[in-house]
Amino acid sequence: MAAAAASLLLLQCVVTMLAGAATADAQYSAQTFADLQNAARADVGVAPLAWDDTLAGYAQRYAGERKGDCKLVHSDGPYGESIFWGNKGGNWTASDAVALWVQEKQYYNCSDGSCAAGKICSHYTQIVWANTTRVGCAAVACDGNLGTFILCEYDPRGNVPGVRPYAGCGQFNRSAQSSPQDFLNLQNAARAGVGVGMLSWDSTVAAYAEGYAEKRKGDCRKVSSGGPYGENIFQGGTGISWTVSDALFSWLGEKQKYDCASNACKEGQACGEYTQLVWANSTRVGCASVTCEGGGTFITCNYDPPGNIAGERPYLGCGGQAGGTPPPTSDKVNGTAANGNGNGSNANSSNPRRNGSSPAILPIVLPVVTILGLISAISIYIWIKRPSPKKTLSYTACSEDIEDIKSVLLDPSVIRTATSNFSEENKLGEGGFGQVYKGMMPDGQEIAVKRLSEGSKQGLPELKNELLLVAKLQHRNLVKLIGACLDGEDKLLVYEYIPKKSLDAFIFGTGVSSLFLILSKPWIEKY
Repeated sequence: MAAAAASLLLLQCVVTMLAGAATADAQYSAQTFADLQNAARADVGVAPLAWDDTLAGYAQRYAGERKGDCKLVHSDGPYGESIFWGNKGGNWTASDAVALWVQEKQYYNCSDGSCAAGKICSHYTQIVWANTTRVGCAAVACDGNLGTFILCEYDPRGNVPGVRPYAGCGQFNRSAQSSPQDFLNLQNAARAGVGVGMLSWDSTVAAYAEGYAEKRKGDCRKVSSGGPYGENIFQGGTGISWTVSDALFSWLGEKQKYDCASNACKEGQACGEYTQLVWANSTRVGCASVTCEGGGTFITCNYDPPGNIAGERPYLGCGGQAGGTPPPTSDKVNGTAANGNGNGSNANSSNPRRNGSSPAILPIVLPVVTILGLISAISIYIWIKRPSPKKTLSYTACSEDIEDIKSVLLDPSVIRTATSNFSEENKLGEGGFGQVYKGMMPDGQEIAVKRLSEGSKQGLPELKNELLLVAKLQHRNLVKLIGACLDGEDKLLVYEYIPKKSLDAFIFGTGVSSLFLILSKPWIEKY
């Protein structure tokens, strides 16, 4: 039973790390960064961006440089660049950064390619720049609780003087941009960023939204329908081709006006659209969009069950954000600009149970408790039934026995980039344990990556044992252990690459190499 208890504790540690990794991956995944920006590009008829690991690696390195101060300072590198800073405690994600950049659309005059006086449009124009085809992004939580630094790199770079970001200012196939999937994609990306379940499209709710949108077609007024659902409304003025993503980015932009610590909008500001959008207990949505008779656009989404219930929270946890902190800001070449609303304004979310200006917020404790209970029950059963090994390691805590290991944090994408996504050209060999690949780290360091196959008999316990043993042993002929790296189902060991060398040359020759295993963020964080 002692062995089973120790194993269970280890499994629970891994499960906890997996849960944290899933949230982080959802917030900053390549897919999230690309999808959000490609939605804005689709709005103006521009081809989608492709994710580029080289650009992402550059972004990751520069984010590391800004980790100590979180300053809005550009890298002045060879790529187009947009940078974002969110204040401490805000739980800022990819969707927040992209929303801030895309909201600059309201200041951009497509007819003459100009930007409104005193405003910045260059983040938006870089995102929709037609000749830009590749993007790579990164994010870092800054030291000293200074907030979050997020950036994206673009190649070829945009904002070329005298050149328009894209051709024409038409409607760009608006029907395709008002599909249920278009409405769902961006809202669910924002919900994933705060760990909330996905919305599903509901035809009954959508029919209600369509009926009300038709009523507003004649005047385009931002007036609540007063119906049984939660409701977000967006009204875009004349002269701009407003789309679904404009409405959703506008609602998402209200996040900076919401003080999670006090569960209220900041004084004199509205944040009901944001809290309704991420309301955990709302599971169904239906939306509609119309071009108004006098010009402009009216877009509405209805939610069931309605959110913004007085005294409740939209989602569980908020990272201790304090009231009165500055809003997120972004900077690109011509200065720093705070997020704001202009022609693309919106109405406060409305439903009969709303309490004044304070948004309602509802945690989803029961599903979380249920899932954790099931995991614990299954884990206990599996590990009790497992035969006890003849000799076990003592795990009094997740890390006490291997506290000597000094881990190096590195995103799994860096290893994939270094090995060209484990390409056949980079394969050095393979055996019963898996394959070995040659790679090149961003700093020029050559590496050999041992990738354990799914069928390998070497699992997490064996890897932990190896970490313990190597960490405790010190000898000139034994390589020094620094950390470990797991990537999804993969277990990766990363060595310094030794070209055309043998074991005897390694032990007795010059330039003795060292072993380092790289720790990925979702895994064994610190020993």
